[in-house]
Amino acid sequence: MQHTFERNRCNRELIRKLRPSYEPKMPGRKALSTTLLDKEYEKHIRSAKEDVDRHSVILIDGWKNTASNTKTVVTMLHNINGIQLFLEAFDVSGEQETADKLSEVVEVSITKAKELYDTNFFAVVSDNAANMLKMGRGVDIWHSDCSAHVANLLAKNIVDKELARKVTIVLKEFRHTDLEKCILLKGGTKIKIPAETRWYSHRDSFACLKKNLYIMRSIVAETDTSRKKSNRK
Repeated sequence: MQHTFERNRCNRELIRKLRPSYEPKMPGRKALSTTLLDKEYEKHIRSAKEDVDRHSVILIDGWKNTASNTKTVVTMLHNINGIQLFLEAFDVSGEQETADKLSEVVEVSITKAKELYDTNFFAVVSDNAANMLKMGRGVDIWHSDCSAHVANLLAKNIVDKELARKVTIVLKEFRHTDLEKCILLKGGTKIKIPAETRWYSHRDSFACLKKNLYIMRSIVAETDTSRKKSNRK
């Protein structure tokens, strides 16, 4: 974006030098946020409509921003052709995310998708929250909870918690800039720390430790050797 601004500034300077009396009319903030944005939106819809098949799945998810005390529910279209399109974001701050409210969100999104893309929904996919599951029993289409979420919850229950804790400790020790740089120079990979809100992160962190373990051991051995030489001096 900075490059674009600089290029536009240079273009304006060039025009002024070629013809000082000419003043180019630049679109104002209102035109950018209304007329021009609406044109681009309509262009995007027309382009996407050509690729969307008549059968789709609606994806729904929500999250809270504790910093700003807001809650948002977002819906997306997932087409059988593999195309994914944003449908709508609903600000539900100050409201209860009940099953009825979520059912209303789904119905509004389905109506909008039919109008924009002429596609029919045969399923809605959500996470495994209680209100989402209850919503699934109230809508007129098939409901499926997220298989990836189920797999992630299953993996967290299977993995030994003490082992996961020790893996995290080792990875955090080697996440320091100098040590991680050394790992990369020796052919290893970047350190991946597990996070509760990122699915499969425990799997990725275990794989990271397994792949880098021999390099980590060599770094520890080299460090011990250097310390012993320093103590002898």
